[in-house]
Amino acid sequence: MTSAWLLLLLNICCVSLQENRKPNFVLMMVDDLGIGDLGCYGNTTLRTPNIDQLAQEGVKLTHHIAAASLCSPSRAAFLTGRYPIRSGIAGDGRISVFMFIAASGGLPREEVTFAKIAQQQGYETALIGKWHLGLNCESSEDHCHHPSVHGFHYFFGIPLTNLRDCQAGHGTVFMVYKYLPYRTLGVAGLTAAVLHYAGVLVLRRRLLLSLLALVAAAAGLIAALIVVMPSINCVLMRDHRVVEQPFTSENLTQRMTREAVGFIEKNSARPFLLFFSFIQVHTAMFASAAFRGTSRHGIYGDAVHEVDWSVGEIVRTLDRLGLSEDTLVYLTSDQGAHLEEISAKGEVHRGWNGIYKAGKSTNFEGGIRVPGLLRWPGNIPSGRQIDEPTSNMDLFPTVVQLSGGTVPQDRQIDGRDLMDLLQGRVDRSDHEFLFHYCNAYLNAVRWHPRNSSSVWKAFFFTPNFYPGNETACFHTHVCFCTPDAVTYHDPPLLFDVFRDPSETTPLTPDTEPAYHAILATMEAAAEAHGRSVEPVERQISAGNVLWKPWLQPQALLTLSQGGFYSQLVKPGLRVLSLNTILYYGPNQVTRNTTDPAGQFEWLQKTLEKAAQSLEKVYIIAHVPVGYLPFARATTAVRESHNERLVAIFRQFSHVIAGHFYGHTHRDSIMVLLDQHGKPVNSLFVSPAVTPIKSVLEPYSNNPAFRMYLYNTKDYALLDIWQYYLNLTEANEKQSSDWRLEYIMTEAFGLADLGPRSLLQLGLSFRLPQTRAFDVYFSHFMVSYNRSITCAGDCKLSQVCAVLHLDRLSYSKCVSEAEW
Repeated sequence: MTSAWLLLLLNICCVSLQENRKPNFVLMMVDDLGIGDLGCYGNTTLRTPNIDQLAQEGVKLTHHIAAASLCSPSRAAFLTGRYPIRSGIAGDGRISVFMFIAASGGLPREEVTFAKIAQQQGYETALIGKWHLGLNCESSEDHCHHPSVHGFHYFFGIPLTNLRDCQAGHGTVFMVYKYLPYRTLGVAGLTAAVLHYAGVLVLRRRLLLSLLALVAAAAGLIAALIVVMPSINCVLMRDHRVVEQPFTSENLTQRMTREAVGFIEKNSARPFLLFFSFIQVHTAMFASAAFRGTSRHGIYGDAVHEVDWSVGEIVRTLDRLGLSEDTLVYLTSDQGAHLEEISAKGEVHRGWNGIYKAGKSTNFEGGIRVPGLLRWPGNIPSGRQIDEPTSNMDLFPTVVQLSGGTVPQDRQIDGRDLMDLLQGRVDRSDHEFLFHYCNAYLNAVRWHPRNSSSVWKAFFFTPNFYPGNETACFHTHVCFCTPDAVTYHDPPLLFDVFRDPSETTPLTPDTEPAYHAILATMEAAAEAHGRSVEPVERQISAGNVLWKPWLQPQALLTLSQGGFYSQLVKPGLRVLSLNTILYYGPNQVTRNTTDPAGQFEWLQKTLEKAAQSLEKVYIIAHVPVGYLPFARATTAVRESHNERLVAIFRQFSHVIAGHFYGHTHRDSIMVLLDQHGKPVNSLFVSPAVTPIKSVLEPYSNNPAFRMYLYNTKDYALLDIWQYYLNLTEANEKQSSDWRLEYIMTEAFGLADLGPRSLLQLGLSFRLPQTRAFDVYFSHFMVSYNRSITCAGDCKLSQVCAVLHLDRLSYSKCVSEAEW
């Protein structure tokens, strides 16, 4: 009996724990994927078994609508649950998305994303893939629009989008020639010529030459911009750090998939939210070697196959870790397929939108009706199809409620919680009206009356397709919303997309008895909706989308600044890479220069800014400060420049957490003392020569690497682990065996590598016949030959170099060498 009660109690406890466990979220968004590209939505020529399995094991939404037909506004709506007009991700001109990484527009910090709320509820959050919602506001490192500002603990991906310019041979998206007003220019030129020959207008040769020079200069500037575009825009980041510029597309999806799998594995024991934002299948088109040539539809089909593989890897990871029943999986596309995508070589790089009209950049169904697949075994039924209108904005309230958060009450939320519909507690969508914007202009309204199966859709204007027999804008690459690019309709163009999903036949009073009443209701709803839209700053305005060089990520500016730069690695930690070659003796160009390339002034200002921002700083450079340990009274850099560097490092020693160099010092340490002899900074020099066993070793170029362990709170240095690979043995065995050469704290009996510990170690070197110095010198020589010793003047130079970096204290150390 007791056992039975105990078993019952355990069962109750287990059920209670399962019910109280917050679900995980894996939200996947493919870029520019057409709804007709997937087998579960009717495609029979592309293989998408993993995505199709999501539909079989979950719910398929057949009337799932993206809140916008272009990347940036659609993603803003998805993350915030609000029409993009409300967050300012809209503009009045032709540009509808962010085109430069160094633009000041982006998703405002005041917006609330589902990731931010999940983070507040204790979730570990990550964005892997495409962001496309801005990066900086006023400086190259303020990262005011960075994913971390919007609730993502971890980011690995591209802050902009995958442009044609990011791959050689794919052309450019900056096809300025397509947007020039040729008719206006032609009329103006012809008019000027007629007036000139009629004697009404005198066109002087100097004026004509000036105009031609201006046109040539503009053309040259545009051409130069296109040439440098990969370096400007094609950036891969990890958190706040640029890791590739320009990035390499090859195997990028596989790399991101590994990142996603690793994130899931690392956080399997805690609630997590992963937003996997595919870079494919947006142009420039690419596919990894394993998928090239696998489809009947060229590189586009190959890319779809790779996306499907990636989805399978992520879902299989959930299954393997036993997380499937605890994880809501969602897959969609940010908008419909881009029909105008024909490559520079004439290859078709576009997807298929099935039976739906037009595509990306339009609010016809082909531009905004997207896949919507949700899987959560045991919580939503499998194999179910829902034909009710839903929106990608609905994920915001759904995720917020399931994560234990509260939907914000201080702003208009346009999405609706999907759970009742998914679980079958209700049969109808909570969306009666949906509003479709083209940039900042209300383009169309969708109405699903409560007592009807009809879904009415009224267009106030439609794009001017070109050529006329197509449903795309091949002359401009995307369709625009400006008055010169659209046709207005009064009365609005009306369709019933329930009966006519392909929008082939507009309704009239003759074909729809309730025509006028339907339009009146929809126009009234549009007016009411318009009153709910509060004016905000337009993030996609001319001032916010133009390229601003001062906002460019620092990695690009390294060479132009003299080879030195600053990089925010993560919030609270900055790396300063100095070009100390500027101060190196053999560099004749800078011999008589007080501040070569302005690096001293830059260093001072950057450290001041870091101090104000409460950041810690690591200094990295090639040639170190201080005195050579093997040559008496000789600095590694010029002595005058060394004095200046030491003074700056002392001034900001409270900001600097460590120094890392690599040069002829071999393997050595130094400790920076302030003017009163107090230890304030630790400095380390990695060996420029690699470990050798003996002078008879056939291969002496043995590679080595070291790992620095640091305190995650204050970034103080804790330890060094030095590894090496013996190439002689590796060549003989045809296998690599990396060996731990030493752990510094163990080698010297230190608690850590802080400046106090290094000072005590350095002082101990002064003792006669000390083992600590013998070990240190063995490390310095990067050798295992213990017969090589250092005493007398040799030891004096070594010890003084460790303890004294400036001229005065070093000279005193050498002259007072009674020890």
